[in-house]
Amino acid sequence: MFLSGKLSTPFILIGITVAVAVILKLFVIDAAVVPTHSMEPAIRAGDFILINKLIHGSRSSHNVPLISSIFPDIQIPSLRTIGRGDVLFFELPAGSRSAGRHKYYVKRCIGLAGDTVLFEKDRIRINGNEISRTDSEEIDEKDLMKIVVPRRGDILHLNALAVADWKSLIMGEGHSIEIAGGAIIIDGEPRTEYRVEKDYLFMLGDNIRFSYDSRDWGFLPQENVIGKAMMIYWSVDDRPKNSSPLLSRIRWNRIGTLIR
Repeated sequence: MFLSGKLSTPFILIGITVAVAVILKLFVIDAAVVPTHSMEPAIRAGDFILINKLIHGSRSSHNVPLISSIFPDIQIPSLRTIGRGDVLFFELPAGSRSAGRHKYYVKRCIGLAGDTVLFEKDRIRINGNEISRTDSEEIDEKDLMKIVVPRRGDILHLNALAVADWKSLIMGEGHSIEIAGGAIIIDGEPRTEYRVEKDYLFMLGDNIRFSYDSRDWGFLPQENVIGKAMMIYWSVDDRPKNSSPLLSRIRWNRIGTLIR
């Protein structure tokens, strides 16, 4: 049985509307709720945020993972490059997820590919320049370090001591690596060097004492960035739901706040 033209027109309009909404959600703008306190005070637990997927170029493999094995990975051209200080929504690098951890995170990018990041007791320096912090926490002794964020084309010199630091990065770029008889074997061949294939970022939570970030799981491949956190469109206190009425838990002063 065929629908008449008068009856089919609304269905066509509904179909177009749904298709446009899906495309906007997949490649232009999305929403997420933040469950932790790691980005306070910029973002608080219970904030609902809008993610700008278009600005840094969205990938279909992030948005539609179930079809990534059927269709080629589509990269939407970015409108601008990622900058230091950008608050980004991203997928954790492969192999870094542990039990109870989330797959997607929001953190601040403090180091771009090629940058030197120095953690001191009470300050953080990027390429020698101190960055401003919103917290006053001293940095834990275990985090005192100087690192260089890898970039495409960098040569990593491998030995028995250094290979542990780079194993996850090399495996994340799709290679096998093992140590046999003191030799480092990559893709079945002994190697003393490795050329980095991707650009990476160093991500850090504003609430540095309570953040699970690049200090724990390493460098973030730039291609794992899904979008830039843009605005808080809704916010609810993360206290237990039965502790107080919903209306009293809504943080009205945070709604519409731009994320910087």
